[in-house]
Amino acid sequence: IFLELGPGAVDVALCVGIFPYVLKLLQSPAPELRRPLVAIWAAILAFDGSCRSDLARDGAREAFVAHLTYLSREDDSTENTEQKRLACFIL
Repeated sequence: IFLELGPGAVDVALCVGIFPYVLKLLQSPAPELRRPLVAIWAAILAFDGSCRSDLARDGAREAFVAHLTYLSREDDSTENTEQKRLACFIL
């Protein structure tokens, strides 16, 4: 994903207004969005930790807890381990 290019990419994404859209996507029940959203939010929070308060205020933490719960029922593949680590970082 674009945000994996580093802090400059995250800064550009935030400047063009990605924040409200990825916040809204957390409310989606679509499970296929969880993995990319976890990666996106981890990149955003690594760049700007002040966004954590927005996640708490909007009740978005539950999406990451639900993702961790889902992953705990899956196998411990490398991808799932990375997703767990990122979700824990976000929380």
